[in-house]
Amino acid sequence: MSQNRLLNVLVAIVFIILFIPQWVWVYTTNAQAPIELKCGESMESVFTSNLQIHKYTVNATNDISLILIAKVNVSNYEKLTIDMGLWAPNGHQIDSLWDGDRDISKTITAYELSVNGEYNISIQGFTDTGGSYVITVNCLHKDGTVLSGTNLVNNIQCGSVMNNTVFMTGEIHYYYVFLKQGDKVKFQVTSLAENYEDLTLDIGLWAPNGFQIDSLWDGDRDQTKMIETLSLSSSGVYALLLQGWTSTSSDYQLMVTCTLADGTVVNPGDNPPIDLTQSNANSVTPPETQAIFSGNGFPGLAPVNFANVAKIPIPMGIPMTGAITPTGDEIIGYVINGNEGDIVKLDFSRLSGNLNLGLVVLSSQNDIIFQASMVTGNTLNTQFTLPSTGEYTAGVFRLDLLPPSTPEATAFQLTAVLNP
Repeated sequence: MSQNRLLNVLVAIVFIILFIPQWVWVYTTNAQAPIELKCGESMESVFTSNLQIHKYTVNATNDISLILIAKVNVSNYEKLTIDMGLWAPNGHQIDSLWDGDRDISKTITAYELSVNGEYNISIQGFTDTGGSYVITVNCLHKDGTVLSGTNLVNNIQCGSVMNNTVFMTGEIHYYYVFLKQGDKVKFQVTSLAENYEDLTLDIGLWAPNGFQIDSLWDGDRDQTKMIETLSLSSSGVYALLLQGWTSTSSDYQLMVTCTLADGTVVNPGDNPPIDLTQSNANSVTPPETQAIFSGNGFPGLAPVNFANVAKIPIPMGIPMTGAITPTGDEIIGYVINGNEGDIVKLDFSRLSGNLNLGLVVLSSQNDIIFQASMVTGNTLNTQFTLPSTGEYTAGVFRLDLLPPSTPEATAFQLTAVLNP
């Protein structure tokens, strides 16, 4: 064996000894057991250390498309960035986890799945402080209907009028509409922010075969944007992507006008407005009957369904941040494990927004250990004693008790300390 070849073999052996075991260790020790998600479900999870990997699965059929969105909750960009990968049931890598393009928001769109079965999702966190994120599984059907767990992905139709909110700059919203050959369509989006600097927009349109009809990334964003097509050459689901730039969360309105192939004009408002308060999945079931408020005293609290709450372990002494939207049915649950007689100290504060928030602590038997409402205040501190050993859930949710006239998405922070 020549000296050069021997040197190459030695270098390869050293690489395998030094680096491969380390990568395998990171992957195996920091990975959790897979969590099954369904179309339309959202789940908040927490990274407590660097390079952790969270795994999820979703059972999907080849007649749908998957739109996966993961967004970091922390406000400081440096606290947490993520990367996301997707694998088909046969092991085919649809999107790589280790491609180095980690960010505070990641989206994977897998159009027209090729096989039925269990798709595997991995999300890796890069952090020196810990932080939380939300993953949402959205499913698009061939008729243009969407089963979504977020305001970022929706289906629309001719005559639709939709108001929506951009919560962070650079955020992309995905709209899908089924149109027929010969139809003409006009999309118009308008910023509802009073200050020009609050929200500017751009939109792009793609045909069912992926052909780009109008570019999203052409740099000509404005307060009002419009796309108007000639007669469409094919039937199918068209994708409208909207991107917003804002210094704060800001609202916009989308209107869809169609001239059908037979000449019929469908104007905005001809179909009922799309209500984003109606969640497509895991919605809180309203009570069948409610007491009528007489005007004396206060309305009180309606029942809150915790059946589908995603529970997140809360590290003691570490502030956890989350957000509640004006239109969703989010209930964010934090798990506290303790023994009989332990004292729990909770510090709860509003970071931004104006929604009324509720905080409740339930035992595993659904007994109420603590409950409070944050209607006008911004901070709440309490201590209580656990009556028995076991698991408790601290849930944060929106209160529709005397809601503000102009509701805003509300960020909060919760810190738990055991036996302070």
